[in-house]
Amino acid sequence: MKASAGIEYFTLGSIALLFLFTYNIRHPKWFYPVFATPGLVLTILISLHKTPEMLPSDPKLYFYHKIYTAFIISFVFFYISFKLEKEISEAREKTKNNEKQLIYIANHDPLTGLINRRRIWEHFQIYKDRKDLYNSDYSIAIFDIDDFKKINDQHGHDCGDTVLQIISTLIKTIIQKNIKFARWGGEEFILLFPYANPQVIEILENIRIAIENHVFEYKDTKLSITISFGAANSKKYDSINAIIMEADRFLYKGKKQGKNQVVYDPLCFSSEALLQIV
Repeated sequence: MKASAGIEYFTLGSIALLFLFTYNIRHPKWFYPVFATPGLVLTILISLHKTPEMLPSDPKLYFYHKIYTAFIISFVFFYISFKLEKEISEAREKTKNNEKQLIYIANHDPLTGLINRRRIWEHFQIYKDRKDLYNSDYSIAIFDIDDFKKINDQHGHDCGDTVLQIISTLIKTIIQKNIKFARWGGEEFILLFPYANPQVIEILENIRIAIENHVFEYKDTKLSITISFGAANSKKYDSINAIIMEADRFLYKGKKQGKNQVVYDPLCFSSEALLQIV
């Protein structure tokens, strides 16, 4: 009887150890406790057959008892394995979703949903590297909302936030997918084009006109909004900062000239610009 009890403890302990050491193996994890239990019991029975002095008085009953025990143990460890695997799978999925959410938050503006300053800089560097390797020019355009402070002062910051959201949504419907659009800060936005030709100015004019013609509604108030652009490209400057500063300079030039316009160097955006700029 003591030998029988010892064998049962050995079987149970062996299965537990096998389960623990094999749980880290990839799918299907339940395979191990289910098939290892009968296997270990069979091994024990073979050992008992080799050492008949350890057999009890009724071997047949003992055999059925061990088979029954094997299935019970298999079921218990299968259930534990299934539950643990499900919990770990859910935890991993939750971790992945949290990581994706954190990455999204780190790269996007919470108000407009546009990529933020940090993320657009990564795109700047990609375009700069492409320019260095393949001489593939790119353009940067900066714009802000004319008299935005007046909107906030007269109608409140909630109204200003709504205007920013509407403008962001409207522009996304106009530009192509290969144009990067980001919130630069405050009421300033930035566009990154993978080319430097007259089409850039054409797109900027389309955006400007669309904003000018759009009726912005906030509660019972209807607003007319305009924006001013400054644009520059890599045909004239090698440095990203230099291109941004040039675009910014043209933006404020447009503000001084009456607002609601696109300001740029015509030489940089003509088809023959590369030949003319030395």
